[in-house]
Amino acid sequence: QEGLERGVALSEDGLEQAGMGVAVGDYDLDGSLDVLKTHFSDDTNVLYRNDGKGYFNDVTIRAGLGVETRYVGWGAGIVDLDNDGFPDLFVVTGSVYPEVERTLPAYPFRTPRLVFRNLGDGRFEELIEEAGPGVAAPHPSRGCAFGDFDNDGDVDVLVMNMNERPSLLRNDVTGGARRREVEPERDRRAGPRPLRRPHAGAGGVGTVELLFGQRPPPALRAGNGDVRRADGPVAQRRHRAGRQRRSGPARRGPRGRRHPPPREIR
Repeated sequence: QEGLERGVALSEDGLEQAGMGVAVGDYDLDGSLDVLKTHFSDDTNVLYRNDGKGYFNDVTIRAGLGVETRYVGWGAGIVDLDNDGFPDLFVVTGSVYPEVERTLPAYPFRTPRLVFRNLGDGRFEELIEEAGPGVAAPHPSRGCAFGDFDNDGDVDVLVMNMNERPSLLRNDVTGGARRREVEPERDRRAGPRPLRRPHAGAGGVGTVELLFGQRPPPALRAGNGDVRRADGPVAQRRHRAGRQRRSGPARRGPRGRRHPPPREIR
């Protein structure tokens, strides 16, 4: 238990909070994982910035998240929803007790989802109606998951609702986002599995996710939404700690077996 020492146990005012949901991601693209924690109504959701050494500062007010205290927050995510290279914040909300609304109309059971768009300078702006009817529609939501279910180059959202059907929110980002697709080589020892690698691109440092074993062939996604098809054998570049290293000729494994050089994805 190191939450208190590392700065994630209390609010900036030193107060305890409800702690309904949590998300982890690098919202400011500094290479360190930050924490978003959702809370009960009449309190702010809290954004903790990682100082790079595993200690955190509450930047909720400075980031612009203190404007929203109306809803009970649950599941959350730190994901790039508009393909601009900067991770945004997504929160699902919903009250706990449906009978409270009859006595206190200011605390409805069904409430909208929340989107905080990353402005790229450490601040966010709240979007509800501006983010579309799927976000603005009131539901008693509890959890969420993220992925590109329709393979159109942007991140969609699956929301779990209490005593209702799940909501599948299709993201329709406008603009010239491009896709890069590649058929992965299967690791015979491990079988189908996800492969994630750090990636530095035009949109900053993001995450590339490649899922093995899917049909149709999976997509290789960068943080800026720039994805294109790759054809022909090429030499792969590795991204480690923000630097690119080109792999050399074939190398020998631990038992003398030769491994072919990786291929580059352009």
